[in-house]
Amino acid sequence: MAEFKERILSTITNTNEEVLGPFARKDDYLKHFKDMNPITKKSPLFKNSPDGFFENFDYEVFPPNTPLPDVDIVPILSDFHPFLSTNTNRIVMLNGTLSLKNSNIISDGLKIEELSLQSSRVENEVERNFLNYYYGHETQLSTANSLLSPDGTYVHIAENAKIKEPIILLNIITKQDKNYFFNHRRFIEISKNATANFYECNIVLSSHKSVLVDISIASLSENANVTYSLINTNVNDKKDASIIKGFGFTLKENAKLDTFSFHSGYNYERERCQYMLDGKNSSVTITSFAQLYKNNIVDIATDITHTATDTKSEQLAKVIVDDNSAFHFNGRIEVVPNAQRTDSAQSSRALLLSDDATVEFLPQLEINNDDVACSHGAAIGQLDEDSLFYLNSRGIGTDEARKLLLTAFAMEAINKSKLPDELKEHFAELIS
Repeated sequence: MAEFKERILSTITNTNEEVLGPFARKDDYLKHFKDMNPITKKSPLFKNSPDGFFENFDYEVFPPNTPLPDVDIVPILSDFHPFLSTNTNRIVMLNGTLSLKNSNIISDGLKIEELSLQSSRVENEVERNFLNYYYGHETQLSTANSLLSPDGTYVHIAENAKIKEPIILLNIITKQDKNYFFNHRRFIEISKNATANFYECNIVLSSHKSVLVDISIASLSENANVTYSLINTNVNDKKDASIIKGFGFTLKENAKLDTFSFHSGYNYERERCQYMLDGKNSSVTITSFAQLYKNNIVDIATDITHTATDTKSEQLAKVIVDDNSAFHFNGRIEVVPNAQRTDSAQSSRALLLSDDATVEFLPQLEINNDDVACSHGAAIGQLDEDSLFYLNSRGIGTDEARKLLLTAFAMEAINKSKLPDELKEHFAELIS
């Protein structure tokens, strides 16, 4: 075992740089990575990681030229919900590489291809979008992702396209013979007046330890209307699977984004999200729910920046934490001096079911003008004993009463999402 940076540099040296991805500027990224400090829990950016996770990084970089395996996608999707496998656009990434063979596009106005092809045509535009994300969230992980992604995925939605069929993004880690470190990049370009519904699912099939670093950049042009749901439920119960996500969303004039995320069952999840409201009247609604048990760790940070006038953001984070699990949420909202009439609200609430569980909320507001309406609030508590007593007095057993109260707590976030009813019911069943 070796420290993360040492492991990555050793792999690059021993393979004569054959593990480096196809993207431009990789020489610059490699030089920058060499100059970066090692990752330890003493670093404020990684203080919430599992003990020894980066200091003793027991993973090999997944070989980029490994042939893609044959995978039967339909039964994998059925483990989540039949909704995801019927009459949908399917974009499949296997072990960090876009699989055109397993993907299936049924909607007009939707196009996918390898990111390296798009990068070779408009290198500066693609890199500019990733660099905008790195400006706020550049770490050893994002830099390594730029170096090691075997290729990425480019998703384009044409101007005026109304994509009615759901777009399913599948990140699948197949069965492996070692502990592997996987990387993937994605660039989503949504043109003027376009609408689309995205559902991203991370699925780990390997019985060995796995870490997936996935960085997605999305650009919403004028009047675009998008919903984006991230479903991180470990349906295969792979105890040693870890997901590290980076999101960067940019919204132009009148663009609207509604995001929802569900977190449950992974060993370690680290998520960094950047929302740039760059256009007048743009708006974003961010809703998340996490249900943690055993030794799960979820570490989420959101960064919402209002740079234009008359923009709006609304954020709700709810979590149920049991056993020795830990949930960390850092929510930052910045309003620049010229962003008058900003409307922004943030709320975070948690239920602790164990004396050993941990929840940390760190809301931050940076307001640089007076013409705003901004608020934040956080609450951490336990199940209400009076409510339990009331349900018991009505003939409902304690276990069933706890289920009812926990489900009701969670469903506020789930019902706030734009998920279809069948998925909302599915999540209610998972929670109960």
